[in-house]
Amino acid sequence: MTHFDPIHVLAVATDGATHPLETNGRIDVSSVTSIDAAINEIDRNGGVECVVCDHDPPMIDGVALLEAIRSRAPDLPVMLFANGEAARQATAAGATDTFTGSVDPDRVTTLVEQAVEYYRAKRDRLAAEARAATHLDAARDAIAIVQDGRFAFANTRLLDLYGAQRREHVVGEPFLAALSFEGIEMDEDRLAAIGNGERTVEAVDATLESPAGTFPVEVSAQPTEWVGRSAAVLIVRDISEVRRVEERLRNYEQAVESSTDLLAALDADQRFLFANETYCAYHGVDQTAIEGQSLSDVVSADAYDRLEAHVDRVLAGETIQYEMVRNHPALGSRLLDVRYYPLWGVDGEVRGYGSTIRDITERNERINQLHKIDRILRHNARNSLNVITGHAELIESEGSVTTRSHASKILETSDSLLDTFDKERRITRLLADTPNRERVNVATVINAAVETIREQFPDARISVSAPSGATVTASTHLSAAMIELLENAIIHGEQSAPTVTVDVSTAEDTVVIEIADPGPPIPDMEVDVVNADGVIDPLNHGRGLGLWFVSLVVRRSGGSLAFAENDPSGNVVRLVLDG
Repeated sequence: MTHFDPIHVLAVATDGATHPLETNGRIDVSSVTSIDAAINEIDRNGGVECVVCDHDPPMIDGVALLEAIRSRAPDLPVMLFANGEAARQATAAGATDTFTGSVDPDRVTTLVEQAVEYYRAKRDRLAAEARAATHLDAARDAIAIVQDGRFAFANTRLLDLYGAQRREHVVGEPFLAALSFEGIEMDEDRLAAIGNGERTVEAVDATLESPAGTFPVEVSAQPTEWVGRSAAVLIVRDISEVRRVEERLRNYEQAVESSTDLLAALDADQRFLFANETYCAYHGVDQTAIEGQSLSDVVSADAYDRLEAHVDRVLAGETIQYEMVRNHPALGSRLLDVRYYPLWGVDGEVRGYGSTIRDITERNERINQLHKIDRILRHNARNSLNVITGHAELIESEGSVTTRSHASKILETSDSLLDTFDKERRITRLLADTPNRERVNVATVINAAVETIREQFPDARISVSAPSGATVTASTHLSAAMIELLENAIIHGEQSAPTVTVDVSTAEDTVVIEIADPGPPIPDMEVDVVNADGVIDPLNHGRGLGLWFVSLVVRRSGGSLAFAENDPSGNVVRLVLDG
């Protein structure tokens, strides 16, 4: 409805007269003859903008009608024709105006038009305020409208910061009494200057202290108008999450820049998005200038030719890993482990790739040293021991009783050392090989290990209890570790027919393997080998290196190894692996 629409007036009179009001181009008058009919018309027709009523007891009680209207529409203009006490009561009850029967008709029309004009303006203003409140409540930022240093409006987010449940608890309260800002000048004078259009605040970082807590915020303030009056609108943005993200980014940047690996990211055109300090130093490039450079400009032509095919594959969506030899200007020939992974866009397309390069020259040299030591032990030491063993066997067969006893001890020690060499070889192979895992059925692995042990120790009694469906992702050496544990339990059992039990159980996302024997307790020095500080003394017990091997296999399987006492005696070795 526009302000040019006719005014709908409801006239209430017992005789049906409209008093001095008549329908014309500006006023549309409808009449009723009772209070009930008037209330029904107001409830039914929301377009009534003014009520003109007789006070003619007992047929019409104008004051009672006025009170009924006020309970429904507090601002609706109501004009009452009454005199004396009735007029005073009507004024007290909130009548817009009162008249006597002799009032000038033109004056009544003018007063009705003025009252409705004010009513319409206020209604439109309240409607606009309600619409604005709806939009402001939908904002993610806290928004306050401040007039004369007090809240004229607070949106839902600001109510949260204020610690209030309802807007009515905030509106009218002093703004600075509940909210204070550290890091920005905000007092009554500045609020007034903002409201007057003399000052503004543009996205200033501050700390907000409120009943709901303390938050890092960004504050903006501008002059505005609210319900027809000048005001200051303050936008308070909670930047706690922004600060947390910034902190994570700083930590990420520090981690990337301090990495000894060569880290970089390139777009689909093979231009650098970033490269860490290690990468730039390795290639002799200024880190501040590498962004935007082409890969072919940074690496040598020979290196680019060798890696171009790998780059094509990663840009096609593959994850790539390979090794290559590069000549470093200062370090010489270096062996590099290179890994590429695609960088996906939100549209599912590859937008570039990340590059991780690790110099594995020293690691590869250590592995080669392990292999050399393994060959020395396997050939030189074993050959020497074979010579010793041969002479000892000859002495044992032909010597005196005393010398045969010494020869037997030599043979026993030689066999122990040969066993130690075999265990050392397995450990060397395990450490030198790339850690690989596979999905295996636990019962299948254990049963295969048990069959191997039974061939070596036919008198041993081995019982197995394992669910057929239990599977784990474990090192490819898991079977060898199981054989080692079974062999240890039998050899050190000190029984003619040693007994070993293997129990497998599942719990949530883990598989537990327990190998129990009734033999003597495992010495502490041999249990300690599973710890980083454990001391291995294979000359005292060959089991030391064996348990170290088992510990390495379990760790490479992502599991844990523990030892306990068996009931009533003996040992329990417990492996816990992820299911």
